[in-house]
Amino acid sequence: MADELELWRLIWKQHDLEGMLVRMPELEAEITKKGELAGHDYAGEMKKICATWTIQARYSSRVMRMDEATDLLERVRRLKEILK
Repeated sequence: MADELELWRLIWKQHDLEGMLVRMPELEAEITKKGELAGHDYAGEMKKICATWTIQARYSSRVMRMDEATDLLERVRRLKEILK
């Protein structure tokens, strides 16, 4: 129960995706396996996305260039398809 509560906090309160990955090694293992089969580094891509996204990024007033935002959203979209 404590682990589930900690995961809930990491995801919904802290938006700490890197912390979530540390506590869910089976997710990274599955993504790595899918990447090996497809010839892509899905796990590396997931880590980059998770490192980019923080609660500070969510509420930041920093403006991202349109090409950067489009690229990030496309990488997230592809990763979501792999996570299904």
